[in-house]
Amino acid sequence: KVELLQQISGLYEDAANDPGAAFDTLARALAVDPANETTQEGLDRLARIAARLPDLARAYEERAASETDAAVASSLWSIAARVCS
Repeated sequence: KVELLQQISGLYEDAANDPGAAFDTLARALAVDPANETTQEGLDRLARIAARLPDLARAYEERAASETDAAVASSLWSIAARVCS
């Protein structure tokens, strides 16, 4: 499912020239697999392009709050803090 969401995000970004929709789609992929580095890198890039850094931080914070794996949650909180700084 993550790979499909990544592909859809790419279509939104490239074919539709809609980085906001691409960001929203990758945010869904983050919810499925929060440790996926490709998703994380794409979200970061798209958040900067679409001026959605607050949304990026919120996506990481929401996912971290519901994550049951302590190591993954810690990583997500760290990323959210880095985005906010």
